[in-house]
Amino acid sequence: MACLSGSPYLSEMLISEPKLLEEVFGSGELGRSVFKDELEAELARQLEKAEGMEGAMKVLRRFHRRAFLRLGLRDLMREAELTETVEDLSNLADACLDAGLGFVENLLRP
Repeated sequence: MACLSGSPYLSEMLISEPKLLEEVFGSGELGRSVFKDELEAELARQLEKAEGMEGAMKVLRRFHRRAFLRLGLRDLMREAELTETVEDLSNLADACLDAGLGFVENLLRP
């Protein structure tokens, strides 16, 4: 597979969590960008199930790894132009930061 030779980082990710590959290919998201509002909605849905700070951190890490794998595969498979990849990376960062901040704010509210 192209990602094993094209990206040591993605290779390590797949070795440590091979199920991610099945999830990414099964999602139907490789052929298109995932918009920021989609990322935010999915991350919010997953964070609702998180228990405490450790649970939220686990959700955020896994969400980020899966999304980053999808972006990396799209890039290696030449499914996206550079500008689209950069925008997708920015949207992923925004969604993760906003969700993490929101989770912490909710924990700190009396």
